[in-house]
Amino acid sequence: MSRQSGSTVSGPTVGISTSPVPLFDKASALFMGAENGSAWGRPQAKATFYLIQKDKTVTLLYPGRQTADSSVVNLLKSLKSKDPVYISAENYLSKECLTSISQVTQRAGEEKPCVFVFGGVKEAKSGAKGVTLSKLFRTQTLPLAKAASDAAAMPDKLQNGDLVYAEVDLEDGRQVLTLVEPYHPPLKGELIKFNPPKPGQDSASVEVQTESGQQTFTLPTRTVGTRQVVSPKLRAAVEKLKPGQAVELHVDHTNDKTLIAIWPAREDKKPQAALGMKAK
Repeated sequence: MSRQSGSTVSGPTVGISTSPVPLFDKASALFMGAENGSAWGRPQAKATFYLIQKDKTVTLLYPGRQTADSSVVNLLKSLKSKDPVYISAENYLSKECLTSISQVTQRAGEEKPCVFVFGGVKEAKSGAKGVTLSKLFRTQTLPLAKAASDAAAMPDKLQNGDLVYAEVDLEDGRQVLTLVEPYHPPLKGELIKFNPPKPGQDSASVEVQTESGQQTFTLPTRTVGTRQVVSPKLRAAVEKLKPGQAVELHVDHTNDKTLIAIWPAREDKKPQAALGMKAK
């Protein structure tokens, strides 16, 4: 599961004329970026965060009433957009200021779409199974779909804490799991083209240039009413991509020619660090 690393802001107080007012303590957030700023005649950072539980974005000054702490400065420099963190803040002299920050360290792969930490299986009195999954700051238990694929039986072979790929869909107006299988590192490549179903057929595929050369992957089908159709969710994801775009793919663990998921490759661009202040 996730671990925390980071530092709490510390240092001597500077010219306090009004008592600070706490805003929140160790709130779960995503780092969105930072830039240079200034207040009270000294250089500061303006760091922006998305507060998950409050569903809003805040921009905080650092340092506030304290002097800059080198560990906080270095952490702000190293963060990438959408990295998960815990933050605390206060209102000081009518300005919202960062007082502490710690980074949530994820295992390799945990940041990928549709990849979760497996938390076990719960069985209702009716015999229906529910699978507990966690991602970042959220944990939920979802039932298996009535028409789940064979891979949905995989939870019985998993251990708590395993990384898994899970496919979530709607069934009778509720979220259900249609597939759960062990996570493995995705294939990387460049999208060549999408081959949609031909009239009267229910098969579609994508062509991708990988390290092994040009490869073709079939999209799975789903039952919609009485018909078999190409997975609507996966087809929509593919149709958002453009030829030549860098992508990552998750393929069926039992059939490496069947596509399970595809998403744009993440660009590891670091935001411009807002750190003109000197840290002590």
